[in-house]
Amino acid sequence: MTTLEAALFESGRPILLAPPSPRPQMGSLDGRLTGEAVLAHANALGCDLLIKGAYTQSRLRQLVFGGTTRYILNNATLPVFIAH
Repeated sequence: MTTLEAALFESGRPILLAPPSPRPQMGSLDGRLTGEAVLAHANALGCDLLIKGAYTQSRLRQLVFGGTTRYILNNATLPVFIAH
C-alpha cells in the first residue's frame, strides 16, 4: 500500500490497478466500433459531458483505420471535453 500511495501522490501520473486474475473479456463491444459503444453507453447513462483523451494513435494510423476520437467528434450529441 505504501508503494501504491507513493506512486499515486508523488509521480504526478495516473495509476492503473489490475486485479490478480484478469476478466475473460474486456470492453464487450458486441461488434460495434469503440466510439459507437462509448457514445451509446454515455447516452444510456444520461451523461451530459464526455471527457476523453484525443488522438492517442499516430496520424497515419488514424487516417488509414479511422479512430475513436474522430468517430466521437463526428457523432457526439453531447459536449465532449478532449485533450491530447
